[in-house]
Amino acid sequence: MRYEWVKRAAGLLAISALVALVGPGIALANHTAPAPTNLEVSSTSCTENDLKWTKSTDGDVDHQHVVRRDGGVGAYNDISGELSASTESYDDIGLTGGTVYDYKIGIHDVDNNAAHDAHSYRETGAVNGNTPACEAEPYDETPPTIVLSTPADDAVYILNEVVLADYSCDDDVAVDSCEGDVANGSAIDTSTVGAHSFTVNATDTSGNEATLTHNYTVVYAFGGFRQPVLTPVTTFKAGSTIPVKFTLTDAGGNPVGTAVASAAGSLGESADCRYDETDQQYICNLKTPKGASGDYTITVTLNDGSTHEVTVTLK
Repeated sequence: MRYEWVKRAAGLLAISALVALVGPGIALANHTAPAPTNLEVSSTSCTENDLKWTKSTDGDVDHQHVVRRDGGVGAYNDISGELSASTESYDDIGLTGGTVYDYKIGIHDVDNNAAHDAHSYRETGAVNGNTPACEAEPYDETPPTIVLSTPADDAVYILNEVVLADYSCDDDVAVDSCEGDVANGSAIDTSTVGAHSFTVNATDTSGNEATLTHNYTVVYAFGGFRQPVLTPVTTFKAGSTIPVKFTLTDAGGNPVGTAVASAAGSLGESADCRYDETDQQYICNLKTPKGASGDYTITVTLNDGSTHEVTVTLK
């Protein structure tokens, strides 16, 4: 009996000494509040999982939060921010169909101690954990389509002709940009003769790109040959010089005197052409070969890439 009294007295003395050391009113140790329990996750659509759980029964809980791991690998990340201690549900939206997500519910108590419930998982779109009712959205790899009506490919237009661009873009998701060399409905370039191109570039909201280019040519308006070279058939003496004459204008009928032109005969003869300001016509003095007879074709070549022919008779 005396021995038990001595043990109790020694214990009381030890506690008194410890209280004297740390001071009155100071907690000897804190504790970690028990974690939430009964976490359940249900998939309500291809892009949403709804979480429910039973909150911690401890009154020292300061706040809760939801953490998630995507695809069953990697670290858990906070997706909810701080939730109140009384919260028992959370809707996780904006998910990818057919993907497995792991969740935990964590708490922090007033002493900043943390605890997490054992994880629960759910595949979005799964019905009661069975075969998924939806699949992950496929990544868009289809580029936009472009319709370029004007300029038509390989079209020929007259110098200074007013030709309005006509094009459009479409996409199976959404078009982000659709831009041509000029805005749709604006005039394309016909200010110079020769080869031209027109390009439309399109981009969709997934970053896929498409390009369509049409080539076109701008030429002078050829006014036809003038006297003395006119149809019906005109006859010239072999060895004589034929003054080949013609006119050029733009789409508005304005004379063009800056073209580069030459004439060639079917027997190998050639001549450069000059512009006559007075008569607003080109003249090419082509000398024919002596001793030739029969049909003789004269070809005029212009710097717009076009050629024009007339056939006369030599005798």
